[in-house]
Amino acid sequence: MKKDQIKLGDKVKAVFRKYGKHIIIGTVFEISEDEHALNGTWVSIKVTGGNMNDPHVGWLVKNNINVLVPISDVKEVIK
Repeated sequence: MKKDQIKLGDKVKAVFRKYGKHIIIGTVFEISEDEHALNGTWVSIKVTGGNMNDPHVGWLVKNNINVLVPISDVKEVIK
């Protein structure tokens, strides 16, 4: 996905790759480019759902966790 295809407030489906590969759904609240020693474009997502059979995703939702993923891991915007 490219930066011009998403905007703040969009609901997106993404892959979160910490401790494995987890499919998440959430709301975009920040888009950053080349900040904080991270090259490229990164998207901050408030996790609200996803593959709830994955205990890691369930934990993210239950604890209102936000995640940071590279824009290439944002797979689609959900209408």
